[in-house]
Parts: sequence; C-alpha cells; structure tokens
Amino acid sequence: MHCNCILRRNEAFDQQLPALTQAYLCWSYTWTKGKSREYFPKSADDGNSVTSWTLHVIDVYRAEKVTFSVWASDSFITSALMHQGIVPCSPIHPTAAVTIGLLELFRIAWLRSPHFSIQAFIKTLCDLQDRYLSRQFSIAFDLYLQIHGHVDSIVSQVLQQDSEDWQLKHTCAACTYKLTDEPELKFKLLYAMDGNDSLKCVLRCLPDEIADNHRLSRDLLTGQVLMSSRYVSCEYVNKFAMAGSKDPIPKVDSDPNPCAGCWKNMDDTKTKKIWGVYDETGIFMVVCRHGTCLLIADMVQSGKRAKYPLATVSKLMAAFGDGLGGLGLEDLETCEPSNQRIF
Repeated sequence: MHCNCILRRNEAFDQQLPALTQAYLCWSYTWTKGKSREYFPKSADDGNSVTSWTLHVIDVYRAEKVTFSVWASDSFITSALMHQGIVPCSPIHPTAAVTIGLLELFRIAWLRSPHFSIQAFIKTLCDLQDRYLSRQFSIAFDLYLQIHGHVDSIVSQVLQQDSEDWQLKHTCAACTYKLTDEPELKFKLLYAMDGNDSLKCVLRCLPDEIADNHRLSRDLLTGQVLMSSRYVSCEYVNKFAMAGSKDPIPKVDSDPNPCAGCWKNMDDTKTKKIWGVYDETGIFMVVCRHGTCLLIADMVQSGKRAKYPLATVSKLMAAFGDGLGGLGLEDLETCEPSNQRIF
C-alpha cells in the first residue's frame, strides 16, 4: 500500500511537471528582476485570486503557516504555489512546502561537497527549527531536481543540443574540439576506465522471490527516471552480458601459487555470499585524459564484469568512431606494458 502511494505521488507530479516547470521559470524571472525579495516570497493579492491556500512553509531559519493566493490561470494548486517561490510536498492536497531558496542552498552545497549528505542537512534544519522534516524535504528536493532536469531539457531543445550523443561529444573541449587544419593524431581520444566498489547499496530482498535469476528487492519503487545521457542504462549494459555470466577475457595465471588454496579470505564461495547482499555494488566510470567524466554505468548485483567496459566502449565508438585509445586502470596496475589492452 505504501509503495502504491509513492508511485501515485510521483506519477501525479510527472503529470504536473510541465506546469510546474513553467511556474518555476516565471518565478525565477520575477526573482531575478528583484520584484520579490521577501523572506517567504509570495505574490500580492490584487483581487483577482480565485481562492487562497494555507500551508506550513519551511525556510532556513523560519517555519510558519503562510496563506498564498491561487489564480484562475493556475492549472494546479502546486503550480500556483510554485509561482510564489515554494515547492510543495504533495501533488494533490499539500499541507507543507519548502522554499526554493532553501532547496537551492542545499543543491549548491551538495554540488560543492558531495560528502555533505541530505541527512546531515536535514538534521541541521531540525536542530534549528525543532521539528521533523526528513520526509517533507526529501520529497520537495526530488521534485526540485526533476524541475531542474526539465528546464535543462527545454534549453537543450532550443539550442538544438538534444541529440543522443551531443553531451558526450562536447563534454571535454580539449579532447573533442577540432581546429581547422589540425593534423590527425594517432588516437583522437584517450580515455581510462575502471570500476569502484565504494558506492554500495544493500539489497533488502523479499523472501523466496526470484525473477530473471535475481532476487527481488523490497525497496519501494519510485518510478523516477534519471534525465542524463552521461549515465548508461542497465538495459543497454545487459545487452553485452555473456551467457552464464562468464567473462570473455579469462585471467591466465602462468605461475600458480601453491598457497592460494589455503587463503580463507579469498574463498570464492564466501566472496560470492558477501557480495550477494548488495543490490548496487558500485559504479563503472570512463574519464578522458583531462579527468572529465565521459560515461557512468551502475554496477547492479555484479562485480567488475566485462559487460561494463564493453557497453561503455560501444557508446564511445558510436559517438566518436574508431581511432580511440583507452585503457582499464586495473590493466595499468597489474599488466606488463606488452599486455596492456587498447580499445
């Protein structure tokens, strides 16, 4: 039941997203011109409002009940509130909302320092305002990020930068921008790729529920889709999965170690059980020679399998063609120069 509530809430927000985005753009334009600089920004009632709406508004240092006007031109209650600078926590009958200024403060701080978690920020607000805000702030921030993504997609369409590989082709100007009469290089693009297992997510599975040889998660579905061409989808990655989950590049051990069978911490059975508790085991990333991120793939219920480099290399070749020079960082660490693989 709770899962259905979350899905229905997000589906309702998705239906209202165009109106919310337009309202956000109108508010941003008004705020930039300096017409509204109040602590709780709201439009003045000029007598043309249809009704009013009172709800609990949360800002950095204050949280109080504020009454807002709703006009006939507003498609939804949520868009009427967005016109006045607050993001609602419910799509139908909001009783709480967060100011855009507070959400933007956390977004900028989080981009500046990704280690600054949303939990730490919410606990700071709770200490300042002596109230519980975790669920409300998370809902409003997710909606705020969706609106930002929708605005970015609109801008990309207007600038004709919405093709599938446009972002990838223009991520690093030093690598992808070609000068007039520039001599051809042996490798038009140099990149490195590797997987990292520091971003893990524990799989809270349902008992005796298995589908497609994977245990089903008991985590609540949100229905939200990440709007970025930089991330390689799991569906695309799985196209390169091998039957039986075998790596097509087997490891050859020319000098077997007689002590390997005595290492209990390297027991494959125990290792599989340990990794089996995770749903997401990390990310697989591709960066150019200047350290700019090109592609990211989420490693789901698996380790560093060959499907991740195969999928990302396929994406790169589809965008840039041949003549690419790439190397896995693990090869740099473990292989001799003659054994390094160039893609």
